Amino acid sequence: MAVAAELAGAPGTRSRRRRRGLFRKYVVLFIAVVSGALFVSGVFEIWFVYREQTASLQRLQQSEADAAGYKIAQFLSEIEGQMGWSVQFPWLDGDAALFEQRRSDAQRLLGHVPAITEIAFIDPAGREQLRVSRLAMDVIGGGTDRSNDPAFTVPSAAQAYFGPVYYRRESEPYLTMAVAGARHANGVAVAEVNLKFILDLVATIEVGATGLAYVVDDRGRLIAHPDISLVLRNTDLSALPQVGAAIGRTTDAGAAPYDANGARVISAHATIPQLGWSVFVELPIGEALAPIYFSIARTGALLLLGLALAGAAGLLLARRLVVPIRALETGAVTIGEGDLGHRIDVRTGDELEGLAHQFNDMAGRLQASLAGLEQRVAERTAQLADKSRQLELASQHKSQFLANMSHELRTPLNAVLGYTELMIDEIYGAMPDRAREVLARVQVNGRHLLQMINDVLDLSKIEAGQLDLARERYDLGAIVAAVVSSTGSLAQAKGLAVTTAIDPGLPAGIGDPRRVTQVVLNLLGNAIKFTDAGLVAVSLRAEGQSLELTVRDTGPGIAPADQGRVFNEFQQLDSSSTRAKGGTGLGLSISKRIVDLHGGSITLESRVGEGAVFRVRLPADRGETA
Repeated sequence: MAVAAELAGAPGTRSRRRRRGLFRKYVVLFIAVVSGALFVSGVFEIWFVYREQTASLQRLQQSEADAAGYKIAQFLSEIEGQMGWSVQFPWLDGDAALFEQRRSDAQRLLGHVPAITEIAFIDPAGREQLRVSRLAMDVIGGGTDRSNDPAFTVPSAAQAYFGPVYYRRESEPYLTMAVAGARHANGVAVAEVNLKFILDLVATIEVGATGLAYVVDDRGRLIAHPDISLVLRNTDLSALPQVGAAIGRTTDAGAAPYDANGARVISAHATIPQLGWSVFVELPIGEALAPIYFSIARTGALLLLGLALAGAAGLLLARRLVVPIRALETGAVTIGEGDLGHRIDVRTGDELEGLAHQFNDMAGRLQASLAGLEQRVAERTAQLADKSRQLELASQHKSQFLANMSHELRTPLNAVLGYTELMIDEIYGAMPDRAREVLARVQVNGRHLLQMINDVLDLSKIEAGQLDLARERYDLGAIVAAVVSSTGSLAQAKGLAVTTAIDPGLPAGIGDPRRVTQVVLNLLGNAIKFTDAGLVAVSLRAEGQSLELTVRDTGPGIAPADQGRVFNEFQQLDSSSTRAKGGTGLGLSISKRIVDLHGGSITLESRVGEGAVFRVRLPADRGETA
């Protein structure tokens, strides 16, 4: 019943895991959907109300500003028209009646136009002949030279002159207005206009409950304002962003407008072209956004109502969904725990009932198939165990065969090599040079064959797990020096330079020195074998708890695609230059297995045409140096 227990274990384990309830999920989902929809719609409504309200207020205030600007321009035009009647007749020197007539006209003008405080008449030569004032004595025939005064030189029959705003006694704002006669002989009438009368025009502008309108000149100084004290103090409003942009002081027209107290406002302005003045109409942002605040409150109330409705609907729907789902879950856990006779009873008339039927059908099928499953598993287990024993026996026979064959081959081969060496040494008599060359080739190939037999024997021992390693301290530096010395003749024969760099005071290695010597000999022999020109560099140093041996050559290098195969058995690179070097392809494989058995590592770094670098790391004894 092991299979049944295993089948029962998995669902039971899963059922013990903490899960978030479906009931809570559905309730939260409904609330999130409804509240999300209400929130998004509310945000869009607030945004549109904000834009529409702002645009509407901007248009309304712009209309008020344009109307105020028109009224001020009309006010000044009426004064200009009144002054035009006083310069209808030419000046005649010494005509006392004309002086008296002009004086009478000026007094009537002061009576009709309260904004004019003082009026002066200048003859065609630029001399002031008459001055009538509310604040001072009249001056008749003064003869003051005003020929260079802009009030005399600028006005013409078609255009009046409007001077800059100035303040008398640093309090009330005034404007100099000059009107020329239709003919040059009529001279010029110059009036000083008190601008506080414009306040009556500004005061009639209604901007919401707390809004206001005011007028500034081309330098940003206040000319008219509902608070007359600000005008009398010669207030400069050019620092306000909306005023600075209107008079050209600043280029940042998009800066948020605010009033003199630093409060945000919605502002609109109109310019009076002939004067360069600007009329501003402003409404505090709090009053302007009052409908938006109401919309936010309404959206919040709808959101709370939606949350309540969503919670109630979520509870109702979740209850109808979760009860049969929980029945399915309980039944699935029961079946999963091994009670294959259990059946799930769900009668909802929908997909959940169909799912319950599928579970019941699955349980029946499992119950039917489980009866024969145990027997089949036992039979397959016995077959696998028999095959495993057969494979293990075959592996032992293969290893034994390879070991026996290697031994049987080495015995006659050693005899052949021995007799060949005796013949070369002329133990059996003098040998001709040609025979000596043939025997030398026999000796070289015999040694090569012996090395291949040794490699095959080592590989068979490793695969059979019969390669026993000694564990003792050894001097890796001495091993490297000995191997370099023994392979020196091979390097000299090819004209290669072999360099060594062994750090002093290296710790001793831990392992089998004979097998480590075999690894070093394989790496150095391969480097000399595959390098036709240049050098072979051997370095040894301590790296952490290991000894790091590096063998670098200037040979043809190894392509990245071939680097993964060089450590496999009977693998050589597929090139004519490599195959010409000979070998079984076991050297690097055996070296890697020996290094792995020591608990070390061997890596390769190479590029085609740039040589190869083999790096070996072996465990070191940090107790003392070798």
